[in-house]
Amino acid sequence: MCAATSCMYRVAPLVEWPRAPELPCGMYRLSNLHATTEAGGSASAETAAVPDILSQRPSKQLEMLETRQIRLLEQLECLQKQMQTMRENLLSVNTTTQSVVAVKKYQSNDLPRDVVINVSPDHPPYSLLSLKKLLKINIDCHTHSSVPSLKTSLKEFNDRLTNSNTSNQNMNITLIWKNVGAYTELIVSSVPIIICGEVNVLRYIVSAISCSFSYSEKDCFWEIDSLLDICHKLQTLKTMKERQAVIRSLGTKLGKGKWIGGFTDMSIVDVAAWSIIKQLNIESELTDNMKIWLQHCESSVIGK
Repeated sequence: MCAATSCMYRVAPLVEWPRAPELPCGMYRLSNLHATTEAGGSASAETAAVPDILSQRPSKQLEMLETRQIRLLEQLECLQKQMQTMRENLLSVNTTTQSVVAVKKYQSNDLPRDVVINVSPDHPPYSLLSLKKLLKINIDCHTHSSVPSLKTSLKEFNDRLTNSNTSNQNMNITLIWKNVGAYTELIVSSVPIIICGEVNVLRYIVSAISCSFSYSEKDCFWEIDSLLDICHKLQTLKTMKERQAVIRSLGTKLGKGKWIGGFTDMSIVDVAAWSIIKQLNIESELTDNMKIWLQHCESSVIGK
């Protein structure tokens, strides 16, 4: 290293100092850490030898750190392979599941058809009016002790639900006005479970009855189920700002068509959305195409 340094071309200094700078005497002068001499004395900067870093023996700490880093990289590589395998498996499972579920059809006898529905007077299930008119359903209305009396509008609602009850029906529903909050409850006596939410109640009813609203066997199963989720979300939102995004989403699915989703006939999605919008009393928040759609729903269900 020293021999190579003596043979190197020396560059003239860019700045010539007239005299050597005066260093303060009060400072401690450090010796050159890299300077070595053959005789063991001090060496000048020109002949100072720089130690060969590659020839130095690494410390134990560095060896441990390197080993740990290699082990971590191996674990990450193994994890990446596992994630890739899981991703490929999920893609194949989803493809299979969609084809199986889309063609699956509920048997009429699988689900009980005698059910009890608890409903809050503040959130009347307008969807039952549509099901009552378009499907063969018996509905009997009762009032729980937690509700002292019903408003006149709810009494008229009761009359519409109980009108034209006959013995030859596909389902018997006992509706009980009860302070249960915003979420309608469906109770099946033979099964110890409660189905909460009007949208989920509609899912149960159209699954138990083979009707035009049933969608489990249709190719558009996933689309209808996703739209029902959007309707359920709309019911949970409290502010106008939050609801606007959901209403725009439904309006986009409606487009210039007559029914949400671009279907030729009224579907269970239209029934759920219409009922929730009437419950929340947010007709003024609807987009222009949604207002026209609402008139179609009113005409089909109530006959306005």
